[in-house]
Amino acid sequence: AYAVTEIIFGETTRAVHWGLLLINSVTIVLIFVLAKRLFDAYSGVVAAGTYGVMSLSPAVLGLAGHATHFVLLPVLAGIVLLLRGLESNRRKYLFLGGILFGLGMLMKQPAIFFALFAIVIVLWKNRKDTKKNILSNVSILFTGIVLPYGITCLLLAAAGVFDRFWFWTMTYAGTYGSQIPLEGGVELLA
Repeated sequence: AYAVTEIIFGETTRAVHWGLLLINSVTIVLIFVLAKRLFDAYSGVVAAGTYGVMSLSPAVLGLAGHATHFVLLPVLAGIVLLLRGLESNRRKYLFLGGILFGLGMLMKQPAIFFALFAIVIVLWKNRKDTKKNILSNVSILFTGIVLPYGITCLLLAAAGVFDRFWFWTMTYAGTYGSQIPLEGGVELLA
């Protein structure tokens, strides 16, 4: 995400801020679209406005261009496409939504929970359908989810840097994430 931002806006701190502004603006629009689709236009305005204000807070590294900002854009677009696919029975939207969830996971691995959320939504929405159709829809979504990661792994292996990629995204992330025991995490959350 930072590389794309730098390609578009240049290699400066200001460029990162412009990239963040663009990402945040599109995310705000997607929140409006999603809330309007699920509820109504008023809810869309309130949700988008609330996110817009809260996303700039120093408590969430709002002006720093944190990776979380780059997760929400593809995930929210993925949710919009997922809902469109489920409502229209057009599986290409499930696949494209899956790709977006997969891109979110590339930005930050905890986004896997958004992908799992998408799978649960497909299972729930199709619960009265045939097992064959449910399996087909979940398979299409899952294929889209794993495709970005799979392609990234292949490209990095071909470049001879897969071991470093694996260290920074899996090994180190697992070590970093386990520094605080679950009980300590609950206390920090409170």
